[in-house]
Amino acid sequence: MKTEKIITIVADSHLMADNIARAIGATPAGEYHYAKEGYAVTWTNGSIVEASYNPKQPFILSDSMTPQQVYAHNFDFAVRDYDKVVGYDKKAEDLARLDAIKALFKNSSLVINATMPTPYCDLVFWNLYWYLAVPVKTCRAWLPVLTNRAIRGAIYNPRIDDERYKQYISKVIYDKFLEEDEIWREAEAEEQAQLALKAAEGKEDDEEKPIIYNGQEVKLVDYPVLPSFLSLLVTASAEFGYNHDETADAVLHLYLKKLISFPSDIQSGVPYSVWRNMKRNMRMLRYNSRWGEQAKALKKLSRRCVIKGVSDGAYETYGIVTTGLHPTDLTGKERIIYDHIVKQVIDAFTPFEGE
Repeated sequence: MKTEKIITIVADSHLMADNIARAIGATPAGEYHYAKEGYAVTWTNGSIVEASYNPKQPFILSDSMTPQQVYAHNFDFAVRDYDKVVGYDKKAEDLARLDAIKALFKNSSLVINATMPTPYCDLVFWNLYWYLAVPVKTCRAWLPVLTNRAIRGAIYNPRIDDERYKQYISKVIYDKFLEEDEIWREAEAEEQAQLALKAAEGKEDDEEKPIIYNGQEVKLVDYPVLPSFLSLLVTASAEFGYNHDETADAVLHLYLKKLISFPSDIQSGVPYSVWRNMKRNMRMLRYNSRWGEQAKALKKLSRRCVIKGVSDGAYETYGIVTTGLHPTDLTGKERIIYDHIVKQVIDAFTPFEGE
């Protein structure tokens, strides 16, 4: 008897998978996945498969190849081996997880990549896909917020042949090749680089240089903007005394608890569609115990944080905003950082006089 095919949804963490499963009504169906009729939700536990690249090997390229296929032909994929780091046989656990995910792939008509919306997580998914080597159709569920409505919309109406994703993943893979090639070049030229560095020591340079982070120029402004992941790291360290790991953990859990949008590294603006949704979300902030009165006083929203020409589905992340859900069950650090985000969101959308 022929088994009916399912749709498998892949998240990068158990907590992310749990959010997705609850949104679509799936329940635990084993150690490694959730299930409901026609669907399975599983997770990778991070970069379970790692990719390695050697630019000295012949580069394989064809006009008929997709960017993902170019990636597959020029990288080698292997299961991570952290046994010495963690002190126990973790690789065996990872292999068991991969066997379970492979079985789901073989029984699927479609696999949905529902990892967090970052280039790194896209590569986590494609490393897994090419390592398992199960030819099944895929698509991307882009989830900058984890509300039930957003999750169900992305899962039940997947964009299988989305041109915007093709452009996005092309750049992600191209940047990965550049990054790996640069690593090799730096290794080969290390001695020359050290000599150049010594020669440059002691030289004064009064010319003002742009601030660069992750290859992007950071532009400083003198008005309130939405928080970014980088700005939260700095603020939490200076004002609250948190180290970066503590802040990162709290911010990620706020996202996974559906209270904020995905924490972009440096972006402090939003697309127009997100600004429009903030009208409703701002009404929910009136119930915030600390900043509710300021939210009530806000009769209209400033548009100075709107990024022109960018849509919320263009595979971009944006400044951190609240989602309109009421916070419950927060730790002390999560509460403090959430309140700080609320204040920045209110300040960023508060119009200047005459605006």
